[in-house]
Amino acid sequence: MQPCPASRIAVWLSVGESEADIPIAFSQLSESDKNKLKRVKHTRKRLEFLSARAAFSKLGLDVGHLHFSPEGKPLFENKLVALSHNHMYGAAISHDTSAVGIDVEALNRRVERIRHKFIHPSEEQVAAEYGELFLWVAKEAAYKMHGRKQLDFLDDLRIEKDMNGQLWALVNDAGQPLRGRLFHVRGQETLMCWCVDSQLSTEEMRTE
Repeated sequence: MQPCPASRIAVWLSVGESEADIPIAFSQLSESDKNKLKRVKHTRKRLEFLSARAAFSKLGLDVGHLHFSPEGKPLFENKLVALSHNHMYGAAISHDTSAVGIDVEALNRRVERIRHKFIHPSEEQVAAEYGELFLWVAKEAAYKMHGRKQLDFLDDLRIEKDMNGQLWALVNDAGQPLRGRLFHVRGQETLMCWCVDSQLSTEEMRTE
């Protein structure tokens, strides 16, 4: 999947698989990922972990060179990357020059009870049009694009729609404010959002 110039997305379906079915051997992982996986004991969680790496590998990137910042943001040589997974899918996105984030969630995930923690009054129109879960997934993607901790989903992350119908994620951080362009795909059981820092070239903005 190619959502816009200079960026790519890959998804790995992991339903019904065993670890042997995922084409990522333990020996291929970076040392940090090996140490992480050793600490994961639950079978489903291990499959989720590996499915995200399988998606990353589908982008043509070497998982052995995947590393993470102290805040947990994935880092890779000459690309800007992000990962996500749920119980069904692993997903990965890469971009040549702009920060990116991605999140994938099951459509049956319930967020109504915590809506007061992440939906600002200014976002009610977007929530009414796209759903509460969309706001959650979009903010998760924006959070990953930003790559730092200590962001409040209610006050520091806002989702808005402009007059042209384009969705945007605004990250309010004095140290590293970002404005990301949002994209999404809604399947039969899953919702996926990805966010690309808006510092794209004029040509990219015109041709996406």
